[in-house]
Amino acid sequence: MAAQVGAPGTQIQVSGDIQVVDDLWLLAPVGVVIVSPCSPTPCSDITQDFNGTGRQAALLLPTSERFGLRVELPASWDSGRNDWVAVVPAQGRLDGVKAKMWASDNSVSLRAMPASVTYPAVALTFSVDLAVSLSPGAAALALLGSASQSYIQVQAPVGYTLRCGGFRSSLPDSARVDCQVGPGPGEAVLGISNVDLNAAGTLHFSFGLDTPAADPSPNLFSIALRDASNVTLDAAMAVPGMHIPQARVEAFVSLLVVDFENVARLQAWGEAAQELGVLRGSIAAALNIGEEGVSVDYVQAVLGISDARRLQSSGVVAGQLQVNFSAYSNLVQLAELSDRIVVGGFAAGLQSELGPRAIAAGLVELQVTGASVPATPVPSQPPNVTTPTLRWSSADANSTGTVSVNLIFQRSTSAIRI
Repeated sequence: MAAQVGAPGTQIQVSGDIQVVDDLWLLAPVGVVIVSPCSPTPCSDITQDFNGTGRQAALLLPTSERFGLRVELPASWDSGRNDWVAVVPAQGRLDGVKAKMWASDNSVSLRAMPASVTYPAVALTFSVDLAVSLSPGAAALALLGSASQSYIQVQAPVGYTLRCGGFRSSLPDSARVDCQVGPGPGEAVLGISNVDLNAAGTLHFSFGLDTPAADPSPNLFSIALRDASNVTLDAAMAVPGMHIPQARVEAFVSLLVVDFENVARLQAWGEAAQELGVLRGSIAAALNIGEEGVSVDYVQAVLGISDARRLQSSGVVAGQLQVNFSAYSNLVQLAELSDRIVVGGFAAGLQSELGPRAIAAGLVELQVTGASVPATPVPSQPPNVTTPTLRWSSADANSTGTVSVNLIFQRSTSAIRI
């Protein structure tokens, strides 16, 4: 069979080389649906469960040594098996026992259509630009051919609103593109005609978009390419939406650590705990919020603590691991979150969470003797940026230059990372 890829839940045409013989059955992998009637190679029968295998199978009537069959792909392969089997059963049997001939192939793969969305991820904005890009696969475009009509459906997560005002497209001016919103506010359908998508390459569209106050869950867009009969030919059903920054509280906690080798090793432990999510998970658990609401900005190992003289006299090395972090939760007001950090048992909860999580991540458990929050948490607003511009030093073909990005920040922020 020819190597092909298709998106889960879409239709493609599988094809390959066969022998023109009688009683030739093609068994699809479990979950694949053979579209009836068989096309373009005809068949005399489609069985829903070939000999109790759970596979659909078609009794082909090949007219040449090249066959093609339109099928609908499953959401996923059953136990990872994607093998197709061609078999000519023995006389009077409908199984593979003593088959006259058989062959198998697994060259059909599942993959989501390459697609992306980009937009200004700012809470509660109105009619900002949503840029949508998609690259339909060869199998989908082969089925679409040079059809006069096709559709692209964009479904936004709950809380977003799509708009067709100001719609733009990368298709040539001769193409007819009709944008309609509905039936829900987060859904838009493009009707496309008078253009051959096989020659269009990656498709780019721009919609209007209203953003919600915070990230919905799940924060996923879906994009599908359909033919004139509304059959899905390619799709990306889980395109990540952008994160909408929230107001946060910034704070730092000091972990009192003893009996470590040296400050360099303590720093290395802190950086590993940050990278592996140990610190973020421990902080989130101590605050009783989701891990997605915690950002660990940096960790700093410091030798010595206020009780250093007593500890040093006993030969014990003492120090601090200072952890700067910020946190938010859509379910907790900032004032309450600040109270949890300062007076809500946060330090003790963090200390108890840290050891088990470190061991689970494969780190050596630190001897943490205490934790404290030395300063009051500070509220921090998300960035507010306007007037973005791009400038480049040369617009000549095949030249090398520099590109500069210019932004105007409407409020001070510490949430920018380069």
